[in-house]
Amino acid sequence: VAAGRRCDVMTSASTDPGLRFPQRLGLTARLMLVSGLVLVLGAGAVLGALTARDAVALQTALKSRGNEEADALAPLIAGKSVIGDHAAIQQILDARTRAKSIAGVEWLDRRGTTLQSTDASGERVQRDLAIGGIRYGRLTVRMTSRPATDHLWMSFRTGAGILVLSLCVILLLTLAILRVGLRPLSSLNQAMQ
Repeated sequence: VAAGRRCDVMTSASTDPGLRFPQRLGLTARLMLVSGLVLVLGAGAVLGALTARDAVALQTALKSRGNEEADALAPLIAGKSVIGDHAAIQQILDARTRAKSIAGVEWLDRRGTTLQSTDASGERVQRDLAIGGIRYGRLTVRMTSRPATDHLWMSFRTGAGILVLSLCVILLLTLAILRVGLRPLSSLNQAMQ
């Protein structure tokens, strides 16, 4: 009875249309399909991991550049803030936002006056400016992520192109090796028929 059930299960599995597709493919096609799938999944995981690593590195670099900009601007603005020269501070802010990497700069003095030259987006770095223990205001530098994002996208596209080209070469080489390696089996099969 158990052998009969086992035979019924095998018969129903072999007549299932979903399971017949791989069986209709030849051995070479099945090996190529499995190899291609494994290669695509593995290479996709590697490309994803490299892209994530690059994104973290670019974010860290962006924050570091923001800190450098804030450190460079702080002494320029500090002197002007002591004497309350808002026009000079505004000129400094406007000059810095012309740099491609800076989205904007904002100065908030201790009286609540805000001077800005910004579009309010990007990685934000803030510095409180104090001279002689007296707080004169807060400097905010916003770094644009556009160049970093463009670089990341270009790296991803390059990696994807290399991945596709490599997969094609590997699959063609695998196909050639399989055809040569399976030729004796094919000859044996023809002789048996």
